[in-house]
Amino acid sequence: MSQNQASQKFAFVTIVGKTNAGKSTLLNQILGQKVSIVTHKVQTTRRRLLGILTEEETQIAFVDTPGVFEPRKGFEGQLVSTARQAVGEGDMILLLIDASAPVEGVERLVNLAFQANQKIFLVLNKTDKLQKEKLLDVTQSLLSLCPEGKNFDEVFMISALNGDGVADVVAALKKVLPEGQWHFDPEQVTDLPTRVWAAEITREVLFEHLHQELPYGLTVETEAWEETASGIKVHQVIYIERQAHKSMVLGKGGEKVKKIGTTARHRMRDELGCKVSLFLHVKVKPNWKEAREGLDALGLERFNNLED
Repeated sequence: MSQNQASQKFAFVTIVGKTNAGKSTLLNQILGQKVSIVTHKVQTTRRRLLGILTEEETQIAFVDTPGVFEPRKGFEGQLVSTARQAVGEGDMILLLIDASAPVEGVERLVNLAFQANQKIFLVLNKTDKLQKEKLLDVTQSLLSLCPEGKNFDEVFMISALNGDGVADVVAALKKVLPEGQWHFDPEQVTDLPTRVWAAEITREVLFEHLHQELPYGLTVETEAWEETASGIKVHQVIYIERQAHKSMVLGKGGEKVKKIGTTARHRMRDELGCKVSLFLHVKVKPNWKEAREGLDALGLERFNNLED
């Protein structure tokens, strides 16, 4: 590594927030490319994912976590547990709040952040949707939730979608980064293996094309990945919980899954810069969400020691 290690700065920064606060959108905006899928549906992010920003002497490993919400099932509880554990194992926290949504239920999220005893940057997202007076009221409501004698280190107002204010957040983080050797190669932007990333792209497209309930009953796994002289061949399995859902994914005469495959293939091609041949298979796997191997496949068993 050409960068002088003596001058290097590094930190793990955990992005935490409620579902649909815009965590994945913010991470993609910071990195300038898609590493985390984004949809309008809640609980899209299911795994702990790293986005790595390396600029000049600084390297920041942003931890994108599942949204914090009130879990109803074992699988949902595992999502929330993953997020909570990630908060405790980082160096700094970006507490992302959807300023356009009601603040009810945010108090326990604020308490969770302060329990970690780290620097906390409060980031109000989607502020372009609010008038100035309303935005000030929301900010005061959030500041009042801080534990006695404590406060946020800084407060930012951004729009993760269009990028407004995002550069200010990154600049503020750089100023307080501790000295430390980089953990990743400067060319690396995520810890997500390409095979897993490709499965996430297909899952994103499934979320966009299917009914409100069905996406939470499915997952995608890459079974085979072959690099050839003409491009990449990818074989993926879409696992669903019920036989009755199979027709929803396939569509009449297989038309829906064909459209899903075409969209996913184009997105992979655009990101990888080469020809992609994608083959999708739909299989029924009851209770995959509750199965141990299902949680392991999603990377939810534990927040791995990122220094290993």
